Amino acid sequence: MSAHRHRITLGLLDTPLPVKILLDRLNRELRAAGLREIRKRMLEMDLGRLVGLRLIEQIGQREFTAPVDFAGFRSFYRRMADQDVVPLDPDHELRWLSGNEILALEIARGILCAPKAPGASISGENPLAQAIDGLVGRLGVGSDVRRANASCVSAQTFSKEAYDPAILALVLRATRTGDGLAIMYESLATAGAKLVRIQPIRLALVDNEWFLFAWDGAARKLKTYKISRMASATIVTQLRGAPGMLDSEVDAALLDRFRSTSNQRRVRVSIRIGPIAWPHVRNRTWGYQQRIEELGDGWRRLSFATGGLDGVRWWALGFGADAVAEAPLELVAWLREQTARAAKAYASDKSGSQAH
Repeated sequence: MSAHRHRITLGLLDTPLPVKILLDRLNRELRAAGLREIRKRMLEMDLGRLVGLRLIEQIGQREFTAPVDFAGFRSFYRRMADQDVVPLDPDHELRWLSGNEILALEIARGILCAPKAPGASISGENPLAQAIDGLVGRLGVGSDVRRANASCVSAQTFSKEAYDPAILALVLRATRTGDGLAIMYESLATAGAKLVRIQPIRLALVDNEWFLFAWDGAARKLKTYKISRMASATIVTQLRGAPGMLDSEVDAALLDRFRSTSNQRRVRVSIRIGPIAWPHVRNRTWGYQQRIEELGDGWRRLSFATGGLDGVRWWALGFGADAVAEAPLELVAWLREQTARAAKAYASDKSGSQAH
């Protein structure tokens, strides 16, 4: 499709037009520009592509007030209201990006930017964020458009663990190409970093933190590794012996583990939620076979199945007295112990009373 014809067509469709009228006006513009006119069939192909790109839409006569001279037409095309199109340099093969597409790239860039560790100097260059910068620049998007989009959305990084963006980029590359990785990894269970050889399967963003699902050749099982705990990473040859269907196992894990990547058995959770906490709980899916039961006085019983009980523990504890666990028994016992210890600590703490 001609870039110039593309631009003229989108400009004409700022207001709804039937194909016949659009064709007449488009050919008039093409003649004025010294370009060859097109037939109806070519225009219909152009319109089909623009609809597929979600830049225009087809509507009926009832969806807008048509002028009197459009009375005989039933079908019209118009630009989509939420798709502002930004023109690109005519030397590029891709001539246009929609405003939503550029904004999505800016949001992705914000998510990829790593937070700075407290007290540390500015972290090194971010290869993935730079890749987005390069892409948008090659597409001819001006700095004024970039600034306008960058000011629309920010990704909060407060409390997020700092990570080396170069390691994230390298891990992503190995995951895409099917190479293996040798990483120096610092586990919470052991002191210091140790060498681990893994076959990456999938990167996942879980509760605002980057995790890598990978096959551990020594342990012979699928494990998760936090990018922020990788001191270094080197691409090595592909690990052999990893079983098939690991992608499906990762899919199941991301659906089944409550805000976590811990490999726990699935259990049925039942919690009574009070009226203060309920607005933060409603209208969300927390697990499989979720059920809600009205109990009166603003209380509800929320029940669901999940494999991430560790995540449920701290989530429920965060609601204080407005979340009362009923099942499983290990969750009830843990919350009872934590609240008892907290009450004891506050009862014995004399620092809270201050002289006035």
